[in-house]
Amino acid sequence: MVNDAPMSTAEWRVWWRREGEAGLRELLMESWDPIGVAHIPEAADEYDSYVPKVGSLLESELRPRKSPATSRGYGRKGLV
Repeated sequence: MVNDAPMSTAEWRVWWRREGEAGLRELLMESWDPIGVAHIPEAADEYDSYVPKVGSLLESELRPRKSPATSRGYGRKGLV
């Protein structure tokens, strides 16, 4: 059963440590692999430097965003 409720940041971090980080590492090597090194055992860590950066971007998507109007201090009435 799929849970459609959004994850909290704490839940995301637990998921990231348990599954997400390793899953992303595997995805980058097996599916993305832009330089074609997936078949070279010595290159198993080739894309590891991307993992924390992509993970950080994914985690940032959990945070609510302000609309441009809200971030400029305009309320709903200010746009009408």
